[in-house]
Amino acid sequence: EVTAPDRLEGGSNTDDQLEVWAKDQARYGRFLYTAGVRYTDNTRWGDNVAPSFGVVWEPAQALRLRGNVSRGFRPPTFKETGWQFGNPAFGYTIVGNPDLIAETSWAFSGGASWVVPGGVVLDADLYRNDIENLIDFFASTNADGTVFTPENIDQARTQGVELAARWATGPWSFQAGYNYLDAKNLSAGVPLNRRSVHTGRFRTSRVWDRLAGLRLDVTGTLTGDAPIVESGLGTSGQPVVTGTQEALFTLDFRGAVTPIADIELSLGVDNLFNDQPAGWLGPIQRRFYLGMRTQWLPFGGANRADVE
Repeated sequence: EVTAPDRLEGGSNTDDQLEVWAKDQARYGRFLYTAGVRYTDNTRWGDNVAPSFGVVWEPAQALRLRGNVSRGFRPPTFKETGWQFGNPAFGYTIVGNPDLIAETSWAFSGGASWVVPGGVVLDADLYRNDIENLIDFFASTNADGTVFTPENIDQARTQGVELAARWATGPWSFQAGYNYLDAKNLSAGVPLNRRSVHTGRFRTSRVWDRLAGLRLDVTGTLTGDAPIVESGLGTSGQPVVTGTQEALFTLDFRGAVTPIADIELSLGVDNLFNDQPAGWLGPIQRRFYLGMRTQWLPFGGANRADVE
């Protein structure tokens, strides 16, 4: 149950949900099989059965091949169906859509991990998601600014390639990755809103055990150009590409120490160069933060609860 008189249409929303899932795995020689099923029964969206099956094969010690197929199910959230929120300072309004229905999908993936000489681990994955009634936010404009409303897309598809490399030696670790994404609204024949075709990321970490476990992380993320798609809702028209969310590069730093057992103190900055390209929504400007984290391990570590 969610109560928010100033944000939700009608002031509150409620539902009851029962979810049961089971998963098992079995190993036969160099093959590992995993199967699972999830049953969901919701007072607003009815019931659904979502199975999954995966297999991993290790033909050699340095090579692992994997594949997976699964059924997906996601009902709309309270915010997506009843949210009523305006931000005049930034010129936009979010309006929920009570007519949304749950989205379903089939997901297929296959990939490989290979340990090359020198201890570098290379990962490559192909994936495809065929989605029915995809819940996606669209933008439209009026005299008061931009209005964002979620809508169902009858048929959509996301597919792509993920590449990654990892290497660790002593106190150093390095990671780099690239993702190519083809995301399309098949019903209207246009790209999905604000999905970047190209994204890349790297991360470098260094640990000093003698300096209270000091750890420094440097992360760089490049998000390529993405189309901005406006909805035809209210005009009897089709979604159309109206602009571009320009590429964004952020460089983030984070430092953390553990002065006493189970207490971590951290200091960091996101988007060091304060890159603010056109077309982005929400706060992307430079941000500094302080943090503390602890963990509690009762019963000899059998249960774990993290508090941040």
